[in-house]
Amino acid sequence: YSVNDGKMAYKLVKEDDVWSVADNSVAVLDQKKVQDVVNSASRIVSLGVLKKRDIKDFEVIDIQSLVLKLKDGAEVSFKFVGVKDGICAVRMNDSEEIYSVRKSVWDILVAKLDNFRVALVFEGLKNIDEKISYYSFTDYDKTKTVVRTKTAAEISASKSNRYMMDSPYQKQVDDEKFEQQIAVKISQIAAAQYVDDFPENLEDYGLDEQSRAVLYFRWGDAEETLYLGTDIGGKIHAIKKGQDGVFVINAQQLEFLQTEPFYILESGILKSDTEHIYKVSVRTKNETFDITSSGRNGNNGQFFVNGKAASKAAFNSVLEKLSNVEIFSELTTVPQNTREIVIDVYFDNHTGVQTVSLAAIGDKQYAAFMNGKAEFAVKRETIETLVEELKDISKNPMKIDEKG
Repeated sequence: YSVNDGKMAYKLVKEDDVWSVADNSVAVLDQKKVQDVVNSASRIVSLGVLKKRDIKDFEVIDIQSLVLKLKDGAEVSFKFVGVKDGICAVRMNDSEEIYSVRKSVWDILVAKLDNFRVALVFEGLKNIDEKISYYSFTDYDKTKTVVRTKTAAEISASKSNRYMMDSPYQKQVDDEKFEQQIAVKISQIAAAQYVDDFPENLEDYGLDEQSRAVLYFRWGDAEETLYLGTDIGGKIHAIKKGQDGVFVINAQQLEFLQTEPFYILESGILKSDTEHIYKVSVRTKNETFDITSSGRNGNNGQFFVNGKAASKAAFNSVLEKLSNVEIFSELTTVPQNTREIVIDVYFDNHTGVQTVSLAAIGDKQYAAFMNGKAEFAVKRETIETLVEELKDISKNPMKIDEKG
């Protein structure tokens, strides 16, 4: 299937039922699109033979040709030579007669090569039922975001999320936010245009190692790397690792890669699920509160507040208020760790003790130092609610419910 429109020419060849571009190992074709057009060529219908006086009214065009070669070696050629009111003049096999066909036939058969190419950059992902297991994006300034599936130990500590962020934060990721804001959009990346199948110098496209951004991921058995280069008029140059062809992607399609890592994090501050907490110790400047449990998930659990017997409701009320303490914003500057309030959380699943110390930022937030490192702020209101609850149960350790 050979096309020549005067500006571009290509030949599609079929071998073992697979279409490819002759003398081009880079172009990947959408097999269905090619076969549909080939089938259309086999069903060309003439509207009639044009007389000489009719041809005079047609606008002369640069000759555009289509050559079909059959398995038995036979060839059929069509040359489109003129157009008028949605009708094309076409000559077949250099015969004297000129036929008329609908212009739509011309548009379909003498298509640009890009029309046949696979549009989706990661075509194979649509056949994978598994979820993405590793995501890494290194921006042009070399800042990096890394999200991966949890290890068995991490899942044992907290079953509430599937993913963990390794960079720029070491923290659990909100599964739904990650999958909807990032993962699902990877599979939708499409090439808008192919610009250079055999580039001589990747620097021309900003795709050299020093200049490019890098998207890397593992998804089922697929492992892919996409390099991103310069943005020209809203189209970003790109090339896949292991392939030679440079193409462009609409910049709008890649905006998801600029998602701020903070916005896909799990909002809670706890390292593990509350069901694994057996002790919480909170120290303010003036008071200390210790709530402990023994066998809390069994039928004969025992609970204590500052050494006094307490109800399960009292213990659970503290865990509820603790779980409501969530990261509120990123810290632009890290204050001194004044340890105005220190929270130690003890887990029964080998997670280790988690220490959160708080330093006031204005009158609405605390900087949260988690095991000595401060990256986030929490709302002062949620901390004050936790402390008030601790004061309440220290006075009424046998509380029955919120009102008791």
